[in-house]
Amino acid sequence: MASRAIAIGDIHGCLDALAALIDAIGPGPEDTLVTLGDHIDRGPDSPGVLDRLIALAGRCRLVPLLGDHETTRARWRWSATRRSCLGRCSTWAP
Repeated sequence: MASRAIAIGDIHGCLDALAALIDAIGPGPEDTLVTLGDHIDRGPDSPGVLDRLIALAGRCRLVPLLGDHETTRARWRWSATRRSCLGRCSTWAP
């Protein structure tokens, strides 16, 4: 089979929908699967989506792009870590 470029967007934590789509597509080792961000939030199983994508990386070439939900979550985590560290650390290099 020829290699394919496959794009999936806006998963939003919906593992069942992602699993059904992946099963229908059946990506193989020659395929490139690009996820167009927004893997998490809104849906019922963001951790499951991330686990599924990690496992999928062993089946095909996975290119996960970050969306606004991932960057917002990363900024939130960075801010919380920084506030925590500022309270305990004598020096801080942002």
